[in-house]
Amino acid sequence: MVNDGSANIDIGSFCSDDINTISARVKLACSNNVFYTINEGSFTIDKALASSDIAIIIRQPFSIVQGGSVVLNSSHFTYACESPDSITIQAGANYTVSGDTITPNSDFVGELSVPVIANKDTVTSDVFVVAITVEAKPEPEPDPVSETTSGKSSGGISWLLCFILVLPLRYLSKGR
Repeated sequence: MVNDGSANIDIGSFCSDDINTISARVKLACSNNVFYTINEGSFTIDKALASSDIAIIIRQPFSIVQGGSVVLNSSHFTYACESPDSITIQAGANYTVSGDTITPNSDFVGELSVPVIANKDTVTSDVFVVAITVEAKPEPEPDPVSETTSGKSSGGISWLLCFILVLPLRYLSKGR
């Protein structure tokens, strides 16, 4: 930096909670000399909240079964600096939004791309796209076919016929 008596320093990359203070001081040191100085008195740093401070940087993985729904809220995400007051879920293809609930279309299987915006006071973040995997509903296992319904018999009728026909014949043959 050229020593012309004044300089502007950008503190935009800091989170407001990390940099805001009422007792800031400046230390000026030369790069090729042992000389340094610290300003007299203090000054205030009051960094205003920016959209990058509430930007969503990490999300939890979301996966649901076809026919289900998923609820999204601010606790499902990690933010650059500060947690927002709320999130806004935007409309998109293959799903509907009702408040904080996302419901995929009943015939949809695949990955939904859901735009989400973080909000704090009057500041809104850039759009963050959340991927939600919708898995196919598993087909129910068919019931096993029992032997009585498959046309096979245990032979109970055959024994019954045998007793009805053979016993009277045997009785008649003994009576002669």
